[in-house]
Amino acid sequence: MNTPISWLKAYVPELDVEIKDFVDAMTLSGSHVENYEKKDKNLEKIVVGKIEKIESLLAGISNDDSMLKTSGR
Repeated sequence: MNTPISWLKAYVPELDVEIKDFVDAMTLSGSHVENYEKKDKNLEKIVVGKIEKIESLLAGISNDDSMLKTSGR
């Protein structure tokens, strides 16, 4: 059975232990812990942002044809 540590902390709020120490303690108590995964191990590279305003890239550009000239290639 897979049990998230956050679920256990909901029932035992004072549970403040490293996952490895918790696994070791569970094993010593007679509960078999086959393995554990740390799902958030690669989250330090995630950046969270908030979009506050969206503007058109064309805002403020006139419809003057001179803006559309190309080099002729």
